[in-house]
Amino acid sequence: MDRERVLSESFIRELNQTILVRDFYKTSRDGEYRYKIHAGIYKTRPNSVITPTGEIFNYASMEETLALMSDLVRWYNEEEQKGVLSPVELAALFHYRYIRIHPFEDGNGRIARLLMNYILLRHDYPMIVIRTEDQLPTESARKRWSEVLNLIQENPPISRKELAEKLSINPSAVQKHIQKLKTEGFIKRFDGDRGGHWEIIKE
Repeated sequence: MDRERVLSESFIRELNQTILVRDFYKTSRDGEYRYKIHAGIYKTRPNSVITPTGEIFNYASMEETLALMSDLVRWYNEEEQKGVLSPVELAALFHYRYIRIHPFEDGNGRIARLLMNYILLRHDYPMIVIRTEDQLPTESARKRWSEVLNLIQENPPISRKELAEKLSINPSAVQKHIQKLKTEGFIKRFDGDRGGHWEIIKE
């Protein structure tokens, strides 16, 4: 990443184009239709996330995105020139404001982390690596966890192989979801002479 390059909207769009490489299609949350992801172009449809409490948080609308991104870039460049905020404060606030907008249809988390490190690097601060296990789960991951919990609740003795078949995903993916749910204290496995079963510790 070019640390000397001035932050601009075109720079941000180029980053999105670079990480996505090309346009592609994704399936809607309910699985009823597919839609096109445009690399390097601001979103053309609404986007949202399911919060830990189960509520839906809507990001900035398509109509607001262009103005909000323009304001964000202008704010950053002005604050950097003022030099009042420390590089860490500047990077953290930029990350927060960017994520609230979620300007693209895909890659927003990666772009936010890249730009945060770009800001730190410009000011000779070490870059930050956020491990996957420390990142907030995606909307699709939360949905899958909910599906796993529902299947376990319906059939406590269900095996990992059966979960994979019910969810139409490979066993290794099921294992990752199971491990995360166990680590977070949602489920526990009990094995006995007559076979094992799952118990939901919290919902």
